[in-house]
Amino acid sequence: MALDYHNSERDIRDEGIGERTKLYSEQFALGYRWVTNSPVDRVESDRIKYASQGFEVFIHDVAIMRNGKVWAGAKAVLTRKRRLELGL
Repeated sequence: MALDYHNSERDIRDEGIGERTKLYSEQFALGYRWVTNSPVDRVESDRIKYASQGFEVFIHDVAIMRNGKVWAGAKAVLTRKRRLELGL
């Protein structure tokens, strides 16, 4: 089961934060934040879910788990507020 950081507290034992910071640095610079990893068969439904909540959604091909390892068979979901809401 994927962790949903829009709806739960961050786990302080998340060792993947550093790896995600490096890997997703371009997206972070554009205002995105990592919210969850999704198994490939659920990526589209998660994209729709977050978009329907008012977020722009970016799907990264590499998912980093809490232990800092790559999760084969999953993708990372990053979101940001819609650019119109940011006044851009």
